Amino acid sequence: MMLRFLLISLVFHSVFAKLKDLDPLIDWSILTENEAEYFRLKDGLKKQENLIKLFQEVKIFMLRGEITKALKRLEELKIKYNDEEVRRVISFLEAKSYFILGEFDKAKNILQDNSLYTQNTYFRHTCYLDYLTSINVDVEKSIVGIERCVRLNFVELNTDSNWLTYINDHILDRNLNPDYFKTLLLKAKQFTKYKEVESWLKLGIYFNYENLIVKSLTTLPSIAILNDELRTLVAYNLYNSNNEVEASKFIDDIKNTNAFYLKSLLELKNDNLKVAHAHLLSAYQRKKFSVNINQLLLSTSWINEDYKNARYALNKLIPMKDYRIHQYILNTTLVYKENSFFRAEKEVDFLTLAYMENLPFEGNILATNIYLNTQNNSWKRTSGDACKSFDPLNCWINMQSIIWEDYSAHYKKKTNNEWNFRYNENLNNLLVKKEAFEDSIFINQEDIEELDILDDPKMGEIEY
Repeated sequence: MMLRFLLISLVFHSVFAKLKDLDPLIDWSILTENEAEYFRLKDGLKKQENLIKLFQEVKIFMLRGEITKALKRLEELKIKYNDEEVRRVISFLEAKSYFILGEFDKAKNILQDNSLYTQNTYFRHTCYLDYLTSINVDVEKSIVGIERCVRLNFVELNTDSNWLTYINDHILDRNLNPDYFKTLLLKAKQFTKYKEVESWLKLGIYFNYENLIVKSLTTLPSIAILNDELRTLVAYNLYNSNNEVEASKFIDDIKNTNAFYLKSLLELKNDNLKVAHAHLLSAYQRKKFSVNINQLLLSTSWINEDYKNARYALNKLIPMKDYRIHQYILNTTLVYKENSFFRAEKEVDFLTLAYMENLPFEGNILATNIYLNTQNNSWKRTSGDACKSFDPLNCWINMQSIIWEDYSAHYKKKTNNEWNFRYNENLNNLLVKKEAFEDSIFINQEDIEELDILDDPKMGEIEY
C-alpha cells in the first residue's frame, strides 16, 4: 500500500513539475484535471503561434533577398527547437536559402536528410528542390530525381512530369544531336492531355524555342485553342517569335492576368500608352503582387500621370538593399505629384533625418518643391544645398530668400476657401522655351581674312 502511495506521489510530482514549467505563476495544485489540461493546450497553441511567426520572419527575409539574415534566424531556431517536425521545416528552408545563394553543394548536403522524404507532406516540395539542386551538382544523376519525384509523390504529379522531363532532356543534351528537335516535333503530334500541351508550350518560352513551338501549332489537339490558359501560352510563343498580329488575335477575347499583361506589351509597341496602361490595371487587379506587372505598371502610371497607382505598384516591389532609399525618394515624389503636400512634407522630414540633414542632390530638389508648397522655411536650406551641387534653378530660388521676405507665400494665394498652388506652374514657365531659338551662324576669323586677301592681295603681305 505504501509502495503504491509512493508511486502515485512520484507521478503527481513529476506532472506537477512539468505544469510548473509551463507557467510558474499558476498554482497548479488547486486546479482540476480539466482546468490543467486547458492550460496545457493553451500554452501549446501559444508556442505554436510564436513558432509560425518566426518562420514567417524567415520567409520575409528570403523574399527581400536578405538570405544571410534568414540563415541566421534558422540557426537560432535549430538551437531552440529539437522537435523532429520543426527540424524538417528548418532543413527545407535552409536548403532553399543555399539554393538561392547558388551554394548548391551545401543545399544538396542538407537535402540528403532522409526525414525530408519519409512523408508526402514534405516530399512534394523537397523533391523539386532536390532535383533542381542535382542539375547544378550532378547532371547525370538528376534524371533519378525526376523518376523518384514521379514515383513517390502525389498521383497528379504523373501528368506534371512532362515539364521536368523536358528540362532534364535539354540539360543532358547540351550538344544537341541532329534528331533532337525532330523527336520533339514527333512527340508533339501525340499530345492528347492538357498537361502535356501546357508543358510543351512552356518549353518554348522557357528555352527560347518559340519558332519550334509555332511550327507544331497545327498538330496540337483542339484543346490548345479551346482553353484560355493554353491559348495565352500559344500567344506568348507567337509574340516571342515576332508574330505579334497573330498573338493579338489569340488573346483578343481572353480575360486572365497573363493575357492582359501581353495585351499591354502589344499596345506599348504601338505607342498606345493609355490603352496599355488600362490593360495593366486589369492585370494588376487580378494579381496585385506580380513583380513583372508592378514594374511595368509603375512606368505606365508615371507616363500617364496616374501617380496613385504608380505609388501602389512601387510599394509592392522589393528593391535590393542599395536601392531602398531611392525607392523611398521616388515614393515621396509620387505623394508630392498627387498634391498631398503635407504628407509629402512628413515623408521628406523622415528622409532628412535618415540622411542626418545631408540629403542627396535629388532629395534636395524634391524637398525644395515640397517645402515651398507647405510654406515651410526649410526650403531656404534645401535650395541652398542643391545650389551648392550646381543646380541653377535652385540657385535662383535660393536667391529669392534674400529679395523676398516670404517668397513661398508670394506663390500661394487663397480663393474660395481652397488653396491654389502656383509654384509648379511658375517653374514650368521658366523651364519651357516660349519661342524657337535659332543659334547664330559661326564664321571662322581665318575665313574672313582669306576673303579680304582675295579683294586686296597686298593684305597677305602684311606681317602682324
